[in-house]
Amino acid sequence: MKIYIASSYRNLHAVQLVRDALTAAGNTVLDWTGFVPPLSAFPPSERKAALDDPGRNEVFDFCTEARGRADAVLYIGPAGQDSACEVGI
Repeated sequence: MKIYIASSYRNLHAVQLVRDALTAAGNTVLDWTGFVPPLSAFPPSERKAALDDPGRNEVFDFCTEARGRADAVLYIGPAGQDSACEVGI
């Protein structure tokens, strides 16, 4: 089964743990976490701006396409409006 995990970057560790468990169980996880820059690359005051940078359209494009190919969507909350839209698609 192909599974897309909709969540916020705030839940990155949880998404990765669930991804690993689902993959170990034989599922394919359409994983957006590889597109996320490491938090350590930015001082705390610049993290939100770095994650919201419009130059990061590759993650948006991936998520849009992956959500359309998924057999199931798993939501890990709390998360923001983007995740709610992904679940609604």
